[in-house]
Formats: sequence, structure tokens, C-alpha cells
Amino acid sequence: MSQKKEHIAIAILKGIGKVLWFILKIIFVVLSGIFSLLRSANKAAEKQANEQKAQQTQNEIIASVIQKGNSIYVYNERGGLVSVRSIDNGMLQGYTSTTYSVRKQNTVYIYNAKGNFLSQRAM
Repeated sequence: MSQKKEHIAIAILKGIGKVLWFILKIIFVVLSGIFSLLRSANKAAEKQANEQKAQQTQNEIIASVIQKGNSIYVYNERGGLVSVRSIDNGMLQGYTSTTYSVRKQNTVYIYNAKGNFLSQRAM
């Protein structure tokens, strides 16, 4: 009888071992998924930070703007050329640290340091 109880006990322990092993596998899969999500979130945060940094460096400070013929030359505070824009029949009206204005006939066009169009207004 005691040998039968030992076999039963061993069978029960083997069953418990299989259940525990199955539970450990599930825990491993869940933790792997969580770590994968955390890595993805971290990569997304790094990408966003890099994009913000890149955008900040794109917003050059205008130190001077010079018109030569039909072209506008924009320079940063280090004296580096930021952009050149052709302005047929236009005239430089002025500039700030972030924008410059060009008048063509009765309209003033406003551009950023990179020469991208921002807005216009009639005069």
C-alpha cells in the first residue's frame, strides 16, 4: 500500500511539475511581450526626440539677409549661408531673426530662414 501511495505521490508531483513548467512558459511569453513593448516605446520616444532636435536645428536664426539682383541670400549668426531664393521682380522689404519679407508689386511675401513660404499680405 505504501508503494502505491509513493507512485501516486510521484505522479502528483510530476503533474504539478508539468503545470508549473507550463505556467513558467506563459510567464516567459508575457514578460517577453512586455519587454518588446517597452523597447518599441523607447525607440518611438528616441525617434520623437531626434525629430524635435532636427526641427530645432532647422529653425536657423537669421543674422542678415542680402538682396543681390533677383536673389535673396540668408545668413546665420555664424556667417554661414542658410538659403538662397530667387525673387523675380521683387524687393527685399526687411527681416527678423526668423523671417524675411519680399515685396512683389502690391503683395508682401514672408519666408522663413530656409526660404519656405509662410504667408502673404496685400499692400
